[in-house]
Amino acid sequence: MNLFVHIATGALLCAGAGAVAATEFDCAALQSNAGRVPAGYSGQCATNSPMPAVGGSMRVPTDIGLALDILGNGVRPIDQLYSFQINAFPTQTLRAAISTTLFGIDFSPDGSTLYGVSAEFDPTFPRWLGTIPQPNGDFTPIAALTGLVPNETINGFAIDPRSGVAYLSGSIGAPMAAHLYTVDLVTAAATLIGTMSTANDPSGNIMIALAINCEGALYAHNLTDDSLYLIDRSTAATTLIGAHGLNSNFAQGMDFDNTDGQLYAFMMQTTGENVFGSLNTTTGAFTMLANNDPPGEYEGAFPGVCPPLPALFGDGFED
Repeated sequence: MNLFVHIATGALLCAGAGAVAATEFDCAALQSNAGRVPAGYSGQCATNSPMPAVGGSMRVPTDIGLALDILGNGVRPIDQLYSFQINAFPTQTLRAAISTTLFGIDFSPDGSTLYGVSAEFDPTFPRWLGTIPQPNGDFTPIAALTGLVPNETINGFAIDPRSGVAYLSGSIGAPMAAHLYTVDLVTAAATLIGTMSTANDPSGNIMIALAINCEGALYAHNLTDDSLYLIDRSTAATTLIGAHGLNSNFAQGMDFDNTDGQLYAFMMQTTGENVFGSLNTTTGAFTMLANNDPPGEYEGAFPGVCPPLPALFGDGFED
């Protein structure tokens, strides 16, 4: 796709925002918006709200992660895939230019294949499943996603790092209904599990990001109450973990680093700024590692694999 056309399209199309000039934004109406940040939003709608302090108690690992910037800035175009070291998020290395906007990426259990789901407003591959060949490949479509509620906004995507079962979250309606699906990684067929309901927000729920750890626990970030939830993978029932302390908005991403079990999140704020850091899966608390450095809006994934399961003894007796 022509890069100029891609940038122009991406600047104008945002789920729920419409094609408007920066001076016409209704900032309040754009709260709890699951789309990409519209061009000019941060200049008009920034509130200069205080950011939480950087935590100092966590170990800062040096594993490699991938960050897909779906916004860009004045220097970097949109939809660029970067690699980074976890303890040095601002120092990023360009991997590839992606020709479609993705609203979720995650690795296969062996860390060799990076999958992605495209945004429904993308004109090239609306609501598609595909792969991003590593290290420098572009989005390669597998098939159009089927089985989703018509016109539902795609929010989160995660793959079980042991079984390889893929999950997708979507939202639609007023109040917003948050749906949980499984996705067949060969056919792109989605199967509805249920609705992720909570008691915390009368406007509904937008489970904007999903992540699964090596123990098979599925977590979701709810955009409408800025909280982390544990999700029952069989029924979609939710259990509140806790609020993360940020005022988040628009598309977000999170994933586990399977080598150490830490959950990391790429958080876009109502100010139009992003922060990168870790989420505590016991309390929901967020520990910042980078504050809007570099600017952008990110989906992210980590290629690390789960440690081997302990061997089981056959009869419990020594030979």
